Amino acid sequence: MAIDFLHSGQTVDAVIAVLVGADGALHTGGLPPAWFPATSANGEEPLKVLEHGDLADYPADQAVSDLCPAILVRGLGPKPTDHGGASGVMVTQEVVRVIHTRLFDQCYTAAGGRESNMTRARERYAKIIGKALFNDQKRRLAVIDSTGDRTDVTLTCSDGAGAQLVNAMWSGWDLGYDAGSVDSMQEVQMIRSLPLPLWAIGCEMTILCRSGGEA
Repeated sequence: MAIDFLHSGQTVDAVIAVLVGADGALHTGGLPPAWFPATSANGEEPLKVLEHGDLADYPADQAVSDLCPAILVRGLGPKPTDHGGASGVMVTQEVVRVIHTRLFDQCYTAAGGRESNMTRARERYAKIIGKALFNDQKRRLAVIDSTGDRTDVTLTCSDGAGAQLVNAMWSGWDLGYDAGSVDSMQEVQMIRSLPLPLWAIGCEMTILCRSGGEA
């Protein structure tokens, strides 16, 4: 078995990288340029936070709304799989969760007008985020520039062994499941329970990583 097989931080970095996209301010393949402070435009509120994060680290009060709009990405930790290889090689399943929070008055339609229907807003913003997360058709979280050049994910092992991201697959969206549903995400339920004018949506990804063997 590989000695170092924990790649949660690096897989979160990879998810954030595909959301940012390529080609600088163009954000090719990533979120729309208007979502970023340096390239924001009328009709969209830029993200205040796009970072490793867990809503459990923040007080469940007005401080959460101060972050909005935000995308927090966290690794839930690795699990073993039935996949394997030569001696010393281990394939793990890393689960990564992407949570987007937004105030009601930060929601817009595709035409740039204010969106008053929050169900439509959640659906629209989920579609935008999902397109960026799965821009790489090979499902390996590569950042792809306007010429088609790929920057693939680099994983490292502290024991000097090699590591590769095998694939990144979508495993669920929570746009507002009822409390108690097996498909609901804790972060989304927490936001739904607050008496504040904001909402959260969540995407969960399952990422397979191979650790061990030659570097």
